[in-house]
Amino acid sequence: DRTNQLSLFFHLIGSKHDDKRGNRTIKDIEREANVDIRVNFLDNRKQTGIIRHPITLAITSRSRSSGMRDVHCAREQIQDLLLDFVGRDGSRGRLVYDVANSCDGDHRPANSTSRCVRAKDPFNTTANEDGNNSREVYMTLVHFPYKEVRGQKFGITKEFCVDFLLTSSLLTYLWNETDCYVKAVNCGSGIPVTRCFPYLLVMGKAWRDVDRAVETLIEVIEKHVRRCSCTMNKLNY
Repeated sequence: DRTNQLSLFFHLIGSKHDDKRGNRTIKDIEREANVDIRVNFLDNRKQTGIIRHPITLAITSRSRSSGMRDVHCAREQIQDLLLDFVGRDGSRGRLVYDVANSCDGDHRPANSTSRCVRAKDPFNTTANEDGNNSREVYMTLVHFPYKEVRGQKFGITKEFCVDFLLTSSLLTYLWNETDCYVKAVNCGSGIPVTRCFPYLLVMGKAWRDVDRAVETLIEVIEKHVRRCSCTMNKLNY
């Protein structure tokens, strides 16, 4: 909603009315990464419910010779700034994936069938000597199938089919056969999430392994959809 969008906007740019002055902002990232960052925000005071005009950021390097490196540095710092905003919410995984997927670079394997990216594990609790999470993995998202349910209070809502993808036999198979592991981000079982729809975060050491794991998961989902009244999420294709 507009209130959260305003909070995010001022978290990014800072505010003289903010009692958290001294925190890092976009200006700090511009200076350290040698880039220019434009924060695009259309504040519509009549905007309620679903946000029609999301906040976007455009990064431009100031140097031709180090442009790709500068943008990569800025991306990771913006990612950390956004992670600080969402806190422990399960949307951390989707945020890291979406930010990494929004920028070109060798962190996005061109031949990946699952559109995976290389980025820092958003749920890793270990840190290096500097206190930073330096553990990089290849990752992508798989979306749960769903049923649309009409309620009296909230109108049409989505109920996600989750449990069939979280069986120990399937997760063990993925680990043994593809060397990948799955984090379930879901309001019921798994990591709680309030800022986005539930999803599976698939992670591995190699992008081809992630692709193979996702192929298996999509096959399982397709079989389930044929037996159930739920709908395949189009974001999986």
